[in-house]
Amino acid sequence: MGRKLGYYCAQVGFSEIQTQVEVIDSDRLGLDTILGLLSFGAPYRAYNEKLDAIADEVQNEVMQLIEQPYAWIGIGFFKVMAQKLG
Repeated sequence: MGRKLGYYCAQVGFSEIQTQVEVIDSDRLGLDTILGLLSFGAPYRAYNEKLDAIADEVQNEVMQLIEQPYAWIGIGFFKVMAQKLG
């Protein structure tokens, strides 16, 4: 089928960094294993053994997006300029 299942919103720690990662298509996941990929407070914990490898891929994509120059952080959605940090 190759259908896209939409987007997961990842919340990381108390800073609530929010970003979207395109979900791996349904052929690789299976509709019965979609739920429970992310849990509040433990974003990348896989509840089903089928999701272990896929959860790692999603985590890597999320971390790459967070490391981009602009990331939305916290309730106030402050813009962080990575070029000026450090």
